[in-house]
Amino acid sequence: GSHEPFIYTLGLTATPERDYDDGNDFIENEIGPVIFKFKIEDAIREGILCEFNYFPLSFQLTSEDKKKRNKVIRAYHAAANAGNAWPKEQFYIRLAAIQKNAQNKPMILDEFIKQNQEKLVSTIFFVDNKAQGKQIASVVKNYTYNFGTFYQEASNQVIDYLSSNRLHSVIACTRLNEGIDIPSLKNIFLVSSSRAKLTTIQRIGRCLRIDKKNPHKVANIVDLVLDEDLDEDGEIVNSDQERKEWITELSKVKKEKNDG
Repeated sequence: GSHEPFIYTLGLTATPERDYDDGNDFIENEIGPVIFKFKIEDAIREGILCEFNYFPLSFQLTSEDKKKRNKVIRAYHAAANAGNAWPKEQFYIRLAAIQKNAQNKPMILDEFIKQNQEKLVSTIFFVDNKAQGKQIASVVKNYTYNFGTFYQEASNQVIDYLSSNRLHSVIACTRLNEGIDIPSLKNIFLVSSSRAKLTTIQRIGRCLRIDKKNPHKVANIVDLVLDEDLDEDGEIVNSDQERKEWITELSKVKKEKNDG
């Protein structure tokens, strides 16, 4: 209600659509409906963001992963039958944790890096947690030792080193989702991805900045995509596939040529 005395109000946000909260309704009630959108596609066409290549890497759950998933599904049904149903969000979070830390991911990543070692320069790997970060570090060590990690307690010096190319790659969790500006950053590896589109937008945005020193920069986004996922009723939930389709279409957008 603090904006009621004002005749006009204006809100600006890079990530207006939020999952799992009432932020959208609050903003519309407090400020008003959306009056103008300037999407990522528009920014790429205008040359405000750079073009990018997309590399979706398919993986499958191991038998051990599937056992963990089935255990969560059984617990979900048991809680519902006992009258203590979980919130839908809690159920998906537990399933997502298994998917994010799938055992096959390091192997799939190693196969890709082996054929694309140049993508280890000017790179951020987004992982789910430190444990997964150690797994990915073991893969990267097969090809280079010029990398660092950036978790909650890490010094910002790591980012300075990445920006100045003293470090080629950084392995990070959520701390680098936003708040950094490295125009030269070229590669993003989505080892672990959230269902929330907001998080993906923030992460791919790290490498889509234009670089005045490299006017023809084309970024690269490498994404580990589960072939299929199941909800509590055994139906297919294509959260990874939906992200794949969205980024695939986004990667087709090109800068419009200015004949003037």
